[in-house]
Amino acid sequence: MEADTLLAKYFGGNATEQELLQLEEWIATSPENEAEFMRMTKLYELAGTPENARLEINTEAAKQQFNDYRAKSNEKKHVQFRPASNKRNWLVGAAAVGLLLLATTLFWKTQDSNPIVLAAQLEPLKIQLADATTVNLSAGSTLTYDASFAKKTKEISLSGEASFDVGTLGNGKMKVTANETFIEDIGTVFEVSAFERNDYVQVKVTEGLVKFYTATDKGIVVKAHETGIYDKRTKKFRIAARYKFENGNELVQLNLDGVTLQQAVRIIENAYNITVKLANDDFADKQITVTFTNEKAETVLSVMSQTLGLKVEKVGENFLLKK
Repeated sequence: MEADTLLAKYFGGNATEQELLQLEEWIATSPENEAEFMRMTKLYELAGTPENARLEINTEAAKQQFNDYRAKSNEKKHVQFRPASNKRNWLVGAAAVGLLLLATTLFWKTQDSNPIVLAAQLEPLKIQLADATTVNLSAGSTLTYDASFAKKTKEISLSGEASFDVGTLGNGKMKVTANETFIEDIGTVFEVSAFERNDYVQVKVTEGLVKFYTATDKGIVVKAHETGIYDKRTKKFRIAARYKFENGNELVQLNLDGVTLQQAVRIIENAYNITVKLANDDFADKQITVTFTNEKAETVLSVMSQTLGLKVEKVGENFLLKK
């Protein structure tokens, strides 16, 4: 089980004895894990300070709960515990106190929470958020955020696809949760594609840059005219395309490895700042694997279409892929 899940269940008060054991072993694995555990404990202690808590905190009960767990665990001879340092003992004791503090805080936060859910069903939906962020939500997509958005934080949950032109009003930094990934904005215009049915999450950045990561992987930084992909099967991140204009020359790198045609089209559009349409969705899910370095958009589309038995036609400033 992942460490973040163990921490959430432990501080939430619903971890089993086996999960408590796994958490204890995780803490002992490295100084970094100890430091993370101490940070989490401090957050929960702060969350339960008098100005935030509405119930009296019984710290003795929390300590006793942890002591009961230790006593039961030590009675099981087949379970081997690693020697604990004084620092670890302090951390785990503090965590037991934090457990009760968090349970109290979460109870009241749940009462105060007022989530807003916006769904674009058959048609796209344009949304203006409290911080002046403009969101274009694609059909079949859902956006969820709290009514207090931009008062302290700017956290959004996305299922499906949306583009974000991030505003500067309010407090906090824009953070989008998409499937198991997080996209953290650093003054940008970007798009996220994270449909549950797809085995990837794709982030393309038009301006600025974003951090693209998971709870267990620090991930990558995606810059303007780059497209980053997270493979939900392999749990790996990569830059699928990057574009630079240097000394009067276009420098474009495309790594279209095992992507669908529809996905490749979106990557190419972002890399070259062009519009590409599919004449028929029947071939949108065809997979391709091809790499290009410093090729013109017309060359990329021509090679790719020939590989799939298609034709490319230029219509005005746009390109059309057809049978």
